[in-house]
Amino acid sequence: MSRNNTSLLLFVWMIISCNQFTFAQALPDFEFKYDVNRIHESLSLSKEQINDASTIADLNQYYKTAWVKEYISTEIKGVVKGKEKIEKGHTEILTKEQKNLLVSADANTKISVNINYIPENNLVNNEEKNFEFSFKVYPEKEAHFSIDQNDLYEYLNDKAFQHLNKEDFKIYQLTVLTFAVTEEGKVIDVEVMTSSDNVEIDSLLTEALCQMPDWIPAEYSNGLKVKQEFALTAGDHTSCTINLINIRDKYPLK
Repeated sequence: MSRNNTSLLLFVWMIISCNQFTFAQALPDFEFKYDVNRIHESLSLSKEQINDASTIADLNQYYKTAWVKEYISTEIKGVVKGKEKIEKGHTEILTKEQKNLLVSADANTKISVNINYIPENNLVNNEEKNFEFSFKVYPEKEAHFSIDQNDLYEYLNDKAFQHLNKEDFKIYQLTVLTFAVTEEGKVIDVEVMTSSDNVEIDSLLTEALCQMPDWIPAEYSNGLKVKQEFALTAGDHTSCTINLINIRDKYPLK
C-alpha cells in the first residue's frame, strides 16, 4: 500500500473516531431506576371512585359530555348476588338505582354502560349514536410482596440489580418484564415484554422474578382472592415504552 493511501486511511479513521467520541459526549445522561407497577385493565376503578361517582363521566375518563346534544337513554348492567341486573336513566346524572347497582355489584364482575344519544353537531340529519364501555372494580387490598413494603425492592436488589451496572442499560431504552400473582400468591407467567438486548440481563431479571417467594394475594372485602398482573420496569423511564403498559400505581400499593 502506498504512503498516500496509508495516510488517507489514517485520516479517515481519525475522522470516524473523532465523530464517535463527539457523539458519545453529546448523548445526555439518564436516571437509572427500577419499579414494580400494577398492570390495569384498559378501564378499571377503585371502590372509592365508584362510591364517589355521580355522573357517567365519573366512570370513564375518556367519555366527554360535550359529545352529547341530547340523551335518549343510559343503561348500566351488572351482576348482583349472582343475577344480572339492569338500571336505566335518561341523563348523564346517575340515578339512585344506578348508583345502588354500581355499589352492590358482585366482586370481580364486569359492569357495562350503554349510552344512546343525539350528538352535538351541525349536521342536518343528526342521527342517534351509541357509546358503550365496561369496567371492573379492583379489589380493596392489592397483591403485595410482604407486610414490609420495602422488602420487594430489597429482594430485587439482592437477586439482580446489585449485580448490574447502569452502563448495562441504554439511554431511551426501558426493559420490561411482566408477571402475575395468583389467588394463592404464586408468581407465574413471567415474560420479557421489552428486552434489554442483553441475554444475560434478561435472564437474570427473569430468574429473580421466577424465584420470588409467595406474595400476599389481592383480596376483595368479602374475602374473594383474585389474580393480578404486574410489570417490572428497569432503565430509562423517560422512554416512550412506558406508554405501552397500562400502569398507574407504583408498588408499594395501598
